[in-house]
This record gives sequence, C-alpha cells and structure tokens, in this order.
Amino acid sequence: MALAAAKPAASVSKMPPPLSAFRSFPLHKRPAFDWHVHPRNFGTTRSSGRKHAGCDLYAPTGTKVLAVADGTIIGFGRFKVVEEFPDLVGAIEVEHEDGWIARYCEVARTLAGALKVGSSVKAGEVIGEIGHLMHKLPIPSDMLHFELYGGWETGSLSQPGVGAFHRRADLLDPTAYLDACAPPA
Repeated sequence: MALAAAKPAASVSKMPPPLSAFRSFPLHKRPAFDWHVHPRNFGTTRSSGRKHAGCDLYAPTGTKVLAVADGTIIGFGRFKVVEEFPDLVGAIEVEHEDGWIARYCEVARTLAGALKVGSSVKAGEVIGEIGHLMHKLPIPSDMLHFELYGGWETGSLSQPGVGAFHRRADLLDPTAYLDACAPPA
C-alpha cells in the first residue's frame, strides 16, 4: 500500500509548532545512541550528497512507537526512501493540532491494534512498532527515523530529487522537539 499525499489542515500557520506541542517521546525509553551526532542527526550529508531529513532513534525491531501528540493518522504504507535505497520502508504520518505532521519511518507493516488511516490517536498511544529496514547499511538499521513537517505545504512528504533533503519544503528539524520530551538518560 502506498502512502497518499499528505494534505495540510484548512488554515495552517507558517510557524513551526511550539516545543510544548510534543507531549510524549516517540519511544518508551531513550535510545542508547544519541540522535544529535552523525549519522543519526538531522541534516547530516549522506554519501549521495542528500541531507538526512530526520533523527534516527536506534532501537530493536518490535520496539513500540508512540504518538508524540494527539492527532489523526493521515497516511500509512510503504515508500521508497531515495534512489540509493531501493527497498521500501514503512511510515506512519500523523497530523496534529495546527496542521503540523509527524512522520514515523522504518516501522513494521501493520499499525497497532485497530488503528487505520483516519483514526484519532492520543499522545503516548502505541501506534506501531519498529520494523527491519535492510541489511545493506554499515550501521544498525533497526530504528525509528523521525521526521517533522510544518503542514503549510501540500503534496507528498518525500520528493526524490527535490532540494537537498528530497522532502517537501515545510520539513523541520525535529531535534529540539525530541530533546524537549526525551526520557532521562
């Protein structure tokens, strides 16, 4: 199942959400590896020249993934990361208050429980689990790749070949948001 193009809320501000918008970390516990450093951090340059569009939270396959705030699931399915990774990965897209979107990537092929596109979710609710990406990387590939979007643009979140990140223009750096709600080390 392919992801549908994410649509913004009817009236969306071009301001990023406040840090307080995140009410839960996307995992039950802090990962052992820091998301602030290469290769896990936002904006690091990949071998292809593409910039990393999110923060990688390394955790074992099967680790529960939590909604960071109340919202509605607007997309779920498989998508091609970029040309250099032909394997498809899973993603859950959740639109939150004021139209901002969190995308939880490298998730398993099913949503948690009876959730489906259109379901409402609450902050801290289990929405899925980490899947297994591939064996081709020289780094661990079991992780939650977490992306954040302002919600003021339209169309697919992934846009291969567009800009340095190959993502929609309202892509935001999620680092400070993750920091604001991270469990203690």
